[in-house]
Amino acid sequence: MGGGFPTGFHEKSLRANSYPIWFLCALFWCRILFNASYIKLGRRATLIIAPIISVLVIWLYNKWLIDLPFALVVGLSALIYYEAGLLIKQYGKRVNRKLLLAVFAFWLMTFRFVKIDMVVCEYSNFFFAFLVSLCGTVGIYVLSKGLTQLKSIKLFSVVPEYLTWLGSGSMVVLCVHTVERCYPVWQVVGISDRWIIFLCRMVLYTLTLYLFGRIRITSRIFGLE
Repeated sequence: MGGGFPTGFHEKSLRANSYPIWFLCALFWCRILFNASYIKLGRRATLIIAPIISVLVIWLYNKWLIDLPFALVVGLSALIYYEAGLLIKQYGKRVNRKLLLAVFAFWLMTFRFVKIDMVVCEYSNFFFAFLVSLCGTVGIYVLSKGLTQLKSIKLFSVVPEYLTWLGSGSMVVLCVHTVERCYPVWQVVGISDRWIIFLCRMVLYTLTLYLFGRIRITSRIFGLE
């Protein structure tokens, strides 16, 4: 499993332990392939072909466990989400706000009932999981718009400012997340609830980013100056 990118025939349990860097490579492939199709085949054909490819790739992967190097399979499976994000960005303002909020509420109520793991192309209750994950794309759009509006409210402006600051140190967060995945930190301290783990991770990322920003060497390495 060189560099966190298992290839060929393999077990899902091995793929699940891949390093978080897989996401960057998957995003690279996804954007390259989507844009290439958009240029060569046109908008309409790409919007039809992209989701078909995603569903087909996930089905083939789960049937035969055949993989391609450098998270290419994950990148192909992500085409449907890239397309969904592109469409909601372009047409989100035209969609009725109540409908967007309804989709967001549906996502909040259902995402705990499905198991989705892109790195192993795992989607429990296949089509329902796809529906929930696509609603999640809309949900992230609604959240981002809501956070943007919070900037105008002085009391809550700290939230988007904090997220912007955290995003500026995304490479630090990626490095810490990689180390954290390699060692069962949360199991050792007896934490199993996903929400508590999420909060602990946010605290860990925040403290690390703050300390790295205060140390001259690490601040230069990660561009935090």
